[in-house]
Amino acid sequence: MGKILVADDEAGIRQALVRLLEEDGHEVIEAEDGAAALEMVAVHDPDVLLLDNVMPKIDGFHVLEELRKNKAFAQLPVIMVTVKGAPRDRDAAVRLGVVDYISKPWMPGEIELRVKWALKAAGMVPAVPWDLSGAEGANPEGIKARPRPREEAIEEQFLGSALGGNVEIITPENGGSVDTPDGVVKVDLPAGAVPETMALDAQRVEETKPVIPATLRLKMGNTVADLTFTDRTGAPIEGVRLDKPAKITIKYTEEDLEECPENDLTIHKLNHETGKWMGLKTIVDPAARLASAAAVRFSKSPTRDNARILVIEDSDEDRDSLARTLTNSGYQVLKEKRADRALERVWEDHPDVVIVDLDLPRTDGFRVLRALKNDPRTRRTSVIMLGADVSEENYATAMTLGARDLIAKPWHSGDLQRRVHRAFNASRIRLKQAERAVARAKARLQPESGNAVEGQNLKPGSGGGPAEGTPRKIEQSAGGRHQAA
Repeated sequence: MGKILVADDEAGIRQALVRLLEEDGHEVIEAEDGAAALEMVAVHDPDVLLLDNVMPKIDGFHVLEELRKNKAFAQLPVIMVTVKGAPRDRDAAVRLGVVDYISKPWMPGEIELRVKWALKAAGMVPAVPWDLSGAEGANPEGIKARPRPREEAIEEQFLGSALGGNVEIITPENGGSVDTPDGVVKVDLPAGAVPETMALDAQRVEETKPVIPATLRLKMGNTVADLTFTDRTGAPIEGVRLDKPAKITIKYTEEDLEECPENDLTIHKLNHETGKWMGLKTIVDPAARLASAAAVRFSKSPTRDNARILVIEDSDEDRDSLARTLTNSGYQVLKEKRADRALERVWEDHPDVVIVDLDLPRTDGFRVLRALKNDPRTRRTSVIMLGADVSEENYATAMTLGARDLIAKPWHSGDLQRRVHRAFNASRIRLKQAERAVARAKARLQPESGNAVEGQNLKPGSGGGPAEGTPRKIEQSAGGRHQAA
């Protein structure tokens, strides 16, 4: 583990952070203000600094400025932990080079996970303003938050406490290993096994505990364990397929042998669709009392009922990366690099969700968003904006124009999948509402007649489908500005 310096003027907060980090195996040093933090950094040379912003003598921003001026500490990973969660504060911290930004109060498991990322993968995953890449409904000043449906609130509560086992960071370069806190279940991943840097959560569970699709649930004898890959936000990643097999080892006891003879011990994995257990090829070592199996597919891509996502992105690399992540989450992904074909593609393909890059050639994503929301045939489609600049101004503009969400680049796989799924659900709900409205209109107009009223051909996310006529495109006007023509 690492040497962590905690700088916070509130003794209760410091004690809570020290307890969490020491229980997670770290050596922890304390500083009660900004001046002490600078002194402790010079004396102890910590691996990671957890830094409060509001402190006496020297605040967190000035501590960061001083550290970045010193070549010896310019690359020190700093995580800001503060009550100041406004986008302008986060943007300022990111500009000063924090690797992460955590708002108080933090979620269970969040501190431990973020510190592990900072220790092992800070350079691989640039910092992002987490309030704008977290759950939808962030509320910058002057912007009304979107009401949160009950199922989303339940999901957030579940995800906040999902990382209850032993979490380790797995990198493509080095692989890694993780075991459950009691050491009964261990997973070893060789170098080159994971396609991207991920966290792996391993925990023993009761067999009756609900399981999410992104989790690989294993069982052997009396042992049931959940293995879940998550991203930096703690969101589970769906459809993980390893490039090299992971070795899963389970220790067995006399109680396990009471249920099954030693030569018949088999590690099983749960089939989420059927609810049945499937046996894996298992090797048993009687001398060490270990059973082992190999796994490549950690979670099967869910079925999304012909769900379509249209990605409008001019970068080939980003477009392919988005498509790969969303395909693993069960979506049919359509790709488009030209902004002037955005409306036409929505009319033709009827996607449930449209993802639009903010920075497109010869235009910007806001003009695409405005055109989609101004057209009655496409305004019901859920639109997610994607960009490197998720400032307060851009967030306010996106929400005002009718975007469902704004996701920061670089995105994180599980977070992206989760938020696209919410937008997809919202789109399907609007479709059902429109269908019910058409049915009610038919019933009012023809209550007793057998002649059906001709209705619109509703498609997912289309808001009634394209009407006849020439598709409207986003075109270049004489003044060099783009508008819906």
